[in-house]
Amino acid sequence: MPNCFDEPETDRFELFDLFFSRTDERGIIRSCNETFVRVSGYSKEELIGAPHKLVRHPSMPKAVFGLLWSAIQQGQPLGAYVCNRTKNGRLYWVFAVVLPVEGGYLSVRLKSTSDVQPQVVSLYRALHAAEEDGTRDVSQSVEALKEGIVALGYNHYADFMTQSLCRELQSRNDKLGRALLRGLGGLITLNLNIRAIEVDAENVRQLFKETVQIPYNMRLEAARLEGADGPISVISSNHQQMSTDLSLAVERFHKSAGLGGDQMRNATFVFSAAMLMAEVVKGLEPEAKDFELLRELQIDFAGQTEEAVRDVTARASAFSCQCKDMRRMLTGLELTRIMCKIERAKFTGATEGLDEIVRRLLISERKLSAVMTKIEDSVQGILQAATLLHRAEQNAA
Repeated sequence: MPNCFDEPETDRFELFDLFFSRTDERGIIRSCNETFVRVSGYSKEELIGAPHKLVRHPSMPKAVFGLLWSAIQQGQPLGAYVCNRTKNGRLYWVFAVVLPVEGGYLSVRLKSTSDVQPQVVSLYRALHAAEEDGTRDVSQSVEALKEGIVALGYNHYADFMTQSLCRELQSRNDKLGRALLRGLGGLITLNLNIRAIEVDAENVRQLFKETVQIPYNMRLEAARLEGADGPISVISSNHQQMSTDLSLAVERFHKSAGLGGDQMRNATFVFSAAMLMAEVVKGLEPEAKDFELLRELQIDFAGQTEEAVRDVTARASAFSCQCKDMRRMLTGLELTRIMCKIERAKFTGATEGLDEIVRRLLISERKLSAVMTKIEDSVQGILQAATLLHRAEQNAA
């Protein structure tokens, strides 16, 4: 049997094919769609009543399913790349979205076509090898999976699964010649700007830390150039107090920069899942139980998305005001620099130390101003995207 990490897919199915199945709480298949039957090679009678792992490729790491069961048993949706096999042993990769519902779980799966899936192949291979030789048990392998995802450049697994699903949908739509649903594009923009603000707010904190030593260096220069209680000493003392106040403000600013990223990311995932469900529903009979379940989930997910967008809009509006306050407080660095420059002109001796302080203040000003501009642009990006999403909802209504 081919190893799913070293061999190409041996089963072919179309981009527009979407797999659907519903299981009970033990993972026993209770219903499925025609695509699942056709591609799996099993008859519907063989699938109904069988455990879903019937189609799981044996070289898939147990960690993926350990993480999956942990999430859905807590009522949380999960997405993962999965290699499955058909009845005659052919293999195929999908991105699977698994959702808890009353009495069990729903799963919608689409063909993997983005550049993300190849990234996880080597990680899966290493996880499977460690599980097979006994190096790690399942719980240890789950932690290794999470760490491996972070090593690939994602914040955590939830970030990975959301980005992966969005990229799979984008890739699928591109290849099918479809436009990406406006709502999803807006949510992707919101997430990108939220992440950018989190990163840049941390940059503000780190850049400010670089200025903390300046008052002490200034005091030393004051003692050398003018003795005690001269103008530079007063400037140093004032800057010390300003730095203390600014340090507290920077920490508040950094904390406020968390604009509900987790909530927005979760909303984007379920909104994307709802897009897949909308396609699956078209192939179901309106009186079928699965039809009702999928429709209810779509409505629920739409509500979650609207709530998340409203919340992040309110947070971004408030944060915009904090950006203006931070700008005003950071002008203190400029004031210190200008006053130092004025006093420096009064000395004819060696002033290299004071010149260096002035230079460092100027560099800090410019760097902080540039980062604040990026943050302000990201805030405006959030507000504009939220406005477009609101208009799209009104038009849809």
